[in-house]
Amino acid sequence: MVTETVISQGADAFVDRPIEALKVIVLNYDRLVRTGLLPDGARTISPSLPRYLLAGGAVVGVVAGAAALWLGGRRAGRLADARRAGRDARADERAALGAATAVLAQQIIDLDRTGGPGYLRLAGDYVGLLDEVSDPDSGDSVGRLRDRVEELSRRASDLAADAAAGGTAGRNRARTRGRGRR
Repeated sequence: MVTETVISQGADAFVDRPIEALKVIVLNYDRLVRTGLLPDGARTISPSLPRYLLAGGAVVGVVAGAAALWLGGRRAGRLADARRAGRDARADERAALGAATAVLAQQIIDLDRTGGPGYLRLAGDYVGLLDEVSDPDSGDSVGRLRDRVEELSRRASDLAADAAAGGTAGRNRARTRGRGRR
């Protein structure tokens, strides 16, 4: 105990310079040998068992802390990856909904030439649907909105088929009438 306290008294001034601190320790050790407090011979200082235990505990603590941080980082990474995958999936669903809505808009534009009561009702339903699609805070799920877009798209296809059938039949009647008069 005396040896450790005497040797460290002079080394405190050299905290940032380890070589000079080692020189001071060696000089103090030599002084202790000359005074007879330490035997002359091999210059080894054997720390006591509690110091070994303290050093071992510090090493175990550092390793355990590093392992805990590593495991916590892996768990946080997995959670972040799962959240990112969920956000990507929702963004993909929203993009698919936007594409389906754009196709429906084109169908409505194509039906604009034919007009009719069914067209006006379809256009009104489409405007209502756009309010729900453009509101990100709406409680509607993307799947339900997608089903509504598909239903409106079927209605637009049916209206287009009716208009094509009615327009073709009307043109055929006009041609038949024209031929009969000649």
